[in-house]
Amino acid sequence: MLLEIPLVVGRDRAGRPFALRDACPHRGMPLHCGRFDGEELECSYHGWKFDVHDGQCQLIPSLTSDQKLRVDRIYAGSYPCEEQDGFIWVYVPEPAPPGAGVAKPANTPDAAPQVDKFSEKYKLAYLTANMPGERWTTASSG
Repeated sequence: MLLEIPLVVGRDRAGRPFALRDACPHRGMPLHCGRFDGEELECSYHGWKFDVHDGQCQLIPSLTSDQKLRVDRIYAGSYPCEEQDGFIWVYVPEPAPPGAGVAKPANTPDAAPQVDKFSEKYKLAYLTANMPGERWTTASSG
């Protein structure tokens, strides 16, 4: 959840990050419940498939050859993202007017923020420790 938007964030087969709204535009099923083949995310409800980088629908299995629905006009919400300093930064634009639907992803006005570095020798380290009953994660730099 980011800014009250449910997101599914991951990496494609090549390791590039992606961020999609965690709701199929067809019936709102959470996309994180579906299958991911490294390039497309399939909704677990009706099998609609979406490109993970632009959110464009790639396949609606129930369509027959005589149906003229333009699959290329259907998008799951997609958010530009990039990796900087070991963090995945997701750009969330201003919300569209109510009822506007979901369109192609927005362009980012700027690059993702950079973590201040104190020298060229700066290293970022993540420390994880499993504690009884809970999982704790601590990030430190040094």
